Amino acid sequence: MLFKTRLFLPTIMTSKKKQPIRLLLVDDQAMFLESLQMLLGKLPGMEVKGLARNGEEALTQVKKNKFDLVLLDIFMPVMDGIQATRLITAKYPGVKILGLSMIEESGPIITMLKAGAAGFVAKTSTSKVLEEAIHKVMSGGYALPVEILDLILPSLLEGEKSAKPELTQKEQEVLKLIAAGISTKEAALKLKISDRTIEAHRSRIIKKLKLNNLADLTRYALKTGLVSLE
Repeated sequence: MLFKTRLFLPTIMTSKKKQPIRLLLVDDQAMFLESLQMLLGKLPGMEVKGLARNGEEALTQVKKNKFDLVLLDIFMPVMDGIQATRLITAKYPGVKILGLSMIEESGPIITMLKAGAAGFVAKTSTSKVLEEAIHKVMSGGYALPVEILDLILPSLLEGEKSAKPELTQKEQEVLKLIAAGISTKEAALKLKISDRTIEAHRSRIIKKLKLNNLADLTRYALKTGLVSLE
């Protein structure tokens, strides 16, 4: 009796190479941006695919290219990180946002998280902290290192009770224009009131919020999230 022999060849398993995480870095400080590019470019599984100097440039790049994660600062000219976060997460929900800044106040961080950011890290963070934060966000989690949690937790637990003194509707409108850098004359035209009335509103707002000057007023508006610059 003849036996038929079959030749069994081993199946060669080909593993699909995992795509690197495509990063867009956004910061208005050129030297920091270059340093961050070098730092993240050395990490395994990550690829810096684009750089931007403000939120508007970031939005333009996200429209044209494919990114997995945008790492961006809060305070930038033209368009800040909070507004950019709102627009990117609304139009491109598949793109993750990780905030990055030197600030030491809870208000802007909380506002950015509410805008859609999936985490926040300090600019002084080590490469290990940055790497862990990026991977955590990409896996669908939230990245909030201990120092950030320590900063924002008291405000969250208190429900930000002391955040916002009562302002009238008109005062809120004036405050929004002031925080956006609109001049007194332009604000008066927009609200169809006199320059003197704008100045009176501004003085009352500063007094009501117990601030010293226009710069303090702008910082307060951004810190507390009382207004959004749109």
